[in-house]
Amino acid sequence: MKQLLLVTMTLFTLTACSNNSEPAAFEQELEGSLTHVHGMGFNETGDRLLFGTHEGLKFSENGKWFETTKNMHDYMGFVAVDQGFYTSGHPGKQSDLPNPIGIQRSFDDGRSLESIDFEGESDIHFLAVGYYSHDIFIYNPDANSKLEAGYYLSENNGKTWTKLNGSNIKGNLFHVAIHPHESQYLAAATTDGIYFSKDKGKSFNLITNQSQGTAVYFNEDTLFYSTDNGQPSLVAYNWGTGKETNLNLPELKEDAPLFISQNPQSDEVLAIYTIKGSGFISTDGAKSWQMIINQETVEDVHDHDHSSNSADNTHQHHSSTGEVPDELENAENPTFETGSKAMIRTDHMPGMDGAEATISGAYHTTVYAVSYDPVNGGERVENHKWVVHEELLDAGTEPLAIGDTAVINTDHMPGMKGATATIDSVEETTVYMVDFIATDSGEEILNHKWVTEDELESLD
Repeated sequence: MKQLLLVTMTLFTLTACSNNSEPAAFEQELEGSLTHVHGMGFNETGDRLLFGTHEGLKFSENGKWFETTKNMHDYMGFVAVDQGFYTSGHPGKQSDLPNPIGIQRSFDDGRSLESIDFEGESDIHFLAVGYYSHDIFIYNPDANSKLEAGYYLSENNGKTWTKLNGSNIKGNLFHVAIHPHESQYLAAATTDGIYFSKDKGKSFNLITNQSQGTAVYFNEDTLFYSTDNGQPSLVAYNWGTGKETNLNLPELKEDAPLFISQNPQSDEVLAIYTIKGSGFISTDGAKSWQMIINQETVEDVHDHDHSSNSADNTHQHHSSTGEVPDELENAENPTFETGSKAMIRTDHMPGMDGAEATISGAYHTTVYAVSYDPVNGGERVENHKWVVHEELLDAGTEPLAIGDTAVINTDHMPGMKGATATIDSVEETTVYMVDFIATDSGEEILNHKWVTEDELESLD
């Protein structure tokens, strides 16, 4: 998958409420919660995450939430594309649009709509549009003046429609998707699983087993899909190689992703919206997630960015796989043994101070606070805590001194691995890897690296 422009993607650089020069009256800070979401996606520059809802367009930018003040339509089948969005649904109370609105599109941030087809006839809930091609893949639930019920593809912006062979797509439909450029690649998520077509809908093949499909999304070479068989999953499927990669998900209790999106400026930035109305952002390729919507309640979190090179990279919650350098030695008789609990008394990041931690590892080493310039172009990180000696490249066996430099060989956060660090402080101590629930978001953080002994407090 692509690596850069990087989420330079950096979703969330809020310099104004609007990308346009006209007065901001069309957009205002969101009042209330984010309910009845019918679609989600990033804009082309990657600085906004858009949501089509029962009451118009809402979006997140720079960790803050906004909504439009006009055109409060019920946006069903909402799909973000490079120039704006496509949608179906029903007109708002003050609108003179016919009901239903058929398929419409907006290329001016929702200020106006342009009719594509079926105006006054059909409400298309299952709508997919190529992000760059604008080819349209739909499931039409009921016959209208042009089409019978079924699956259709238009490659000329709704002028004509080709009926597809969806006869073997079984189960109740959850979502459909189309490749951003190449419309031979189509997908559908149903209660029977995930169906994939690589021949422009001449056939659809079930690619999952005994799992309900909930979401599908394409990038250039990968189909992302989510299933739920009692435990939700997020999978990246490369149809060229046949490889399936299971991606990490945040803790979801009796919930699963309903919408998936990837920032067009960086493959590292992913967003999911769940069946129960929660939303999460990852800026490190699904290694860790930050909650931005908690069951329809938006989180106005200033350190959440749609980008992986945000100036606030140092203040993100990070889980890890739990892998440690081979040279790192387990601590003998640590104050806090593996499996024990302690109170965190440090604020490396929001939601950390005051959290109850479970110790997942204890190691004796030399630990450093470091400053560095991220390799992904983000702003300089000052006094980052912590990096252990064994995570520095070719650092030798002796501890480094304040002012020394070394290359970081770990990826606690995006832009870190490969950066040249300056040593700000040095301490020989026991460091701990910990699991905890973030106090600000409720997110479960697993195998967080690192906390020193002085930053933990006994619960006794």
